[in-house]
Amino acid sequence: MSALLTCNVTNIRNVFSPTALYQKKKINVTLFFRVLSSKDETGAKKSGPKYKDSLLLPKTEFPLWLDSRHRAKHDSDILKKCGFSSLYNWQRENLTEEEFVLHDGPPYANGAPHVGHAVNKILKDIIMRNELLKGQRIHFVPGWDCHGLPIELKALSASKSEDTLSPLEIRLKARKFATDAIETQRNVFRSWGILGDWENNCYFTYDKSYVKNQLQSFYSLFEKGFVYRDMKPIYWSPSSRTALAEAELQYKENHVSTCVTLRVKLLTKPFNVELEGPLYALVWTTTPWTLPANEAVTYKSDIEYSIVKIETFDGHYIVATKLVPDLEANLSKQVTIMQNILGKSLKRVTYIHPLYKEEVHRFFHADHVTDEKGTGLVHCAPSHGREDYIVAVENKLKLVSLVDKEGNYDEMAGADLVGKNIMGDGAEAVQEMLKTDIIHTSKLVHSYPYDWRTNKPVFLLASEQWFFDCSAVKDTAMEMLNTIAYAPDDSHSHAIKKLVKERPFWCISRQRAWGVPIPILFKRDCKDPIVSEKLIGHYCDLIDKHGTDFWWMLPIEEILPSHLATEMNIDQSEVDRCHDILDIWFDSGLSWSAVLGGRTANVCLEGSDQLTGWFQSSLLTSVALCGKAPFQKIFTHGFVVDENGQKMSKSLGNVIDPHIITNGGKNLQKDPAFGVDTLRWWVAAHSIQHANIPIGISLIKSSSDSLKKIRGTIKYALGALHDFPPRLLESTTDQKMFMLDIYMLHALTDFRRVVKKHYLNHHYNHVCIAINNFVVNDISSLYFTLTKDRLYCDEKESERRRACQTVIYYVLETLLEVIAPIAPLLVEEAYLYHPLHSDKRFFEYRSKNSLQYFKTWHSTFSDGSIKSALEIKNIINKLSEGKSTWGFTAIVRGSPIDIDLLKPLVVDDPGTLAQLTEILQVGSVMLKSVNENESKSLERRFDVELQPLPSSVCARCRRYSALEHSDICTRCMEVLDSSLNALKHSFH
Repeated sequence: MSALLTCNVTNIRNVFSPTALYQKKKINVTLFFRVLSSKDETGAKKSGPKYKDSLLLPKTEFPLWLDSRHRAKHDSDILKKCGFSSLYNWQRENLTEEEFVLHDGPPYANGAPHVGHAVNKILKDIIMRNELLKGQRIHFVPGWDCHGLPIELKALSASKSEDTLSPLEIRLKARKFATDAIETQRNVFRSWGILGDWENNCYFTYDKSYVKNQLQSFYSLFEKGFVYRDMKPIYWSPSSRTALAEAELQYKENHVSTCVTLRVKLLTKPFNVELEGPLYALVWTTTPWTLPANEAVTYKSDIEYSIVKIETFDGHYIVATKLVPDLEANLSKQVTIMQNILGKSLKRVTYIHPLYKEEVHRFFHADHVTDEKGTGLVHCAPSHGREDYIVAVENKLKLVSLVDKEGNYDEMAGADLVGKNIMGDGAEAVQEMLKTDIIHTSKLVHSYPYDWRTNKPVFLLASEQWFFDCSAVKDTAMEMLNTIAYAPDDSHSHAIKKLVKERPFWCISRQRAWGVPIPILFKRDCKDPIVSEKLIGHYCDLIDKHGTDFWWMLPIEEILPSHLATEMNIDQSEVDRCHDILDIWFDSGLSWSAVLGGRTANVCLEGSDQLTGWFQSSLLTSVALCGKAPFQKIFTHGFVVDENGQKMSKSLGNVIDPHIITNGGKNLQKDPAFGVDTLRWWVAAHSIQHANIPIGISLIKSSSDSLKKIRGTIKYALGALHDFPPRLLESTTDQKMFMLDIYMLHALTDFRRVVKKHYLNHHYNHVCIAINNFVVNDISSLYFTLTKDRLYCDEKESERRRACQTVIYYVLETLLEVIAPIAPLLVEEAYLYHPLHSDKRFFEYRSKNSLQYFKTWHSTFSDGSIKSALEIKNIINKLSEGKSTWGFTAIVRGSPIDIDLLKPLVVDDPGTLAQLTEILQVGSVMLKSVNENESKSLERRFDVELQPLPSSVCARCRRYSALEHSDICTRCMEVLDSSLNALKHSFH
């Protein structure tokens, strides 16, 4: 069980094993003989005795920092000693507060973890640990996406005989690759301290139970009409030989396409057009290779078109009026407008197919046509365009596909094109065949989709596929998107809403071997699917018996047993199985169904690319099956880039391995080990405020430096508490405290409130900034510096010293609490060295009192006196130029109102014992009110003068004036006398 929970959880069991427990320091007897003999017979002071051993200096074995050579082992030891692996199950069994569900979008099991994984998993862990500190019971099941093309291609990359491998052989290789990758990733995620039951409670999309749930879900969607088979243009990758989803594409901005302006001869002319000679329509396309599949020309009814005469060209031509100047510029010829018509005049016009002259086609209105570029008339090939397909459906046009799955023209394209590739010689051949009708050619540099794995271009191809009907769930999905929250801001809410609103369908079939089979049978003589609830149940039984390879392993007689064939009146010998697999986005998109057990996730966190992938597939399937969204909040993060904004690339040499960050490289001088918490701090400090997340050695070092400052503060606090009794925590508000102590508690309250708000809003970069600023400015430079005197030099049990220790205790508790979600290893290590860990009462006090004291101090304190004193302290710092000021008296002048603010700080003593002397770090202080005229002449609120003390500074504390005939002050002599009396008492 982690110490992080003890703030708000009762009945905590202590399972820590501190490596160094507090041992009471014995009184140094020799010291007192030196003190007693510090004067000669005449009373004159001898040369100064050593008083260091009498000081109550901080004492802890907590290391300030670690050698890079030991960093990896150190982190590993902390993970083991502090029960990181058991924390998830402990909180599931012991916490009873409201459950917080974070659903893990599964990463691909396709290689070693990279910095993108680090961002994703660590952000999730920060969220969970913050909720855990509130006492909430966490539900988090890590998962992996085990199927799909990325894994299949990597598994087959070493095989020279990929084309000869059977589906079962491919699946065997892919499963082995995925299993090995999962083990590698799991070990690394665990080493980052990510909360979870990594051994016993993970999900894998290739598990039997997961696949069975997927088959059952597929059938439910099929029965409800959300899943169907049809022929539509989908993105096809000839290099991967499969259909691809939008999320599997990457767009290259510098793709070069050939654009052609083509004339097609009209058979019928627009209404009221009387011209001599042939009339042509000028058609524009960026995909001339699709011209053999032309089925129509599209126009827009309300666009104005012109019938023009082109210099030296025969006949007349139709072009959008607005684009006539572009045509004239492109051709470098005079273009004369003969007549203008509206687009609706083209409604009944027919034309001759540009290649196959025996075919006659029509003009059709289409909303996507514009007169912004081209000619305002667009070639329509329904088999190769989404908008063209819509035109075909609306006007009952046929889908003609003349291209095979290798990207080559088939026999239907004709002898001149068959076997030629649409991206190469085939496109050139089409342009050669049409050279007499192509009146202009140009190059267009634009964004074009590529296969994200092979890095080669894809194209739209009409194909028989399985589809999910997005339009059927669109309205409900949009309602759900309007009710969920978005983090760290709502900038991506518009993006996912637009994507869902504009997505008509989702192709869920793939033509590969490594995945979940589409559980459909067909009769060989028809395309009607054969599926039933009993068949799905039978498939699930086969999975239990034979595993998830059953679809490829078993003969059709076992896939369709005779009793079910008879019941369905089907001849087994006439049946074949579907050879497609389900899209991996369908795989992972059903993870909510397999993992959450009816719960709705409080948060789902993934990269912004998943707005087109997992977030959508999860939403659409959940809405279709359950009528609700599977999550209450979407949290998105960006992609990791180098410090110059460039993507991580091996060719550029800018890839940073997270393993090198945490464990170091082979050469530790070149690649030192920074440790797990440095990696986590970098994630928190840089991953939220940037669309692209920068990483570089300077940023990693900066994160390391931040942790060093925090670590130094923790070390000081642990040392300062080496003799702190936990009984004092029972009555914090009854202790006599300096105003500086109360000011610090007041500052802690504000600090904690601000940080908690940043955590709530997921602004982890602001959390890091707030922590850094508070540690440097408020804790180290202010409170720790100003209170060293009473902490080191006062008598051990003095009220002043114990009050200081009480504040330091709460400073430490607060600091550990706020950094715990980000740097849990550092926090756990600190508790291993906490002086109070051996005292069972420590946990009782923390559990009982929690941090309620904040409210008491915060509601009763006005900080005007301390802020005035700190203003004076800044003046003194400038006057002293960094030199010690303990040997000086500070004479402070100001208006009566301002001086009155300082008087509570000198109420105990106007001189050396005043609280104000501690804050100003001077030997004594004098306050002087000035009249109104003098006040106006002051350059600032206060005028400060430093005058040297007439007597020598104490050799022990370096603060108060030493006694006559001695080198130490009254306070220090009393402390030494008290210690001597304690020693004498112990002897008796």
